[in-house]
Amino acid sequence: MSVAVNTIGNMEDIQGKELFDSGVDVFLVLDFDGVLNARADHPFPDEYFGDVSNFNQDVVDAGLNLRFPIRYSREMIARLNKVLSDERVQLCWLTSWRDAAMEPAARMGLTSERPPVAINYPATKLSSQAGKPAGLADFLTDVPPEVGVIWVDDAMHGTSGFMAAQVDAAMARMTQRVLPIGPDERYGISRDEMAQIEAFIKGVVNDGR
Repeated sequence: MSVAVNTIGNMEDIQGKELFDSGVDVFLVLDFDGVLNARADHPFPDEYFGDVSNFNQDVVDAGLNLRFPIRYSREMIARLNKVLSDERVQLCWLTSWRDAAMEPAARMGLTSERPPVAINYPATKLSSQAGKPAGLADFLTDVPPEVGVIWVDDAMHGTSGFMAAQVDAAMARMTQRVLPIGPDERYGISRDEMAQIEAFIKGVVNDGR
């Protein structure tokens, strides 16, 4: 039975190899803002999921009460729920929200067969995004090369400069089958990108161990 994505338990510090040993064949690694949470107001272009819903998410950060607008597609969430209903697929959050992404994702209706994991990474004072690529590569240490990794982050959309160098360095360290996807932050995952995610998971799972 699928669990709400805010049911994280003690999964924050688990590593990819442990999850592989428990039966994971594909890691679906998601950022939150610009991936599930679109930046732009509706309407969206036809190549994106257009049935947009909205709510405000209250977050306490460093003693400050903050409110963030959340825009998401119910159809996109339903498509993600379908692939995450397979116990061989592991949802991993790699986001500056850290495990705080669990609550708004649950409010979106996102569910997964396995409890999700929040991947830790060393952010810097200058950038909340810096360190994410290295954190993912560290998480995947000792995970076998036949395993699939779908890495979805809007920071890879037209990436250049410092972030591009970080992504390239991380990709060089990862020996697994990696599908990098960089959505347009204005609209989140596109229909074509979702089809790529679904096809990649199907291919890895069908290949078996």
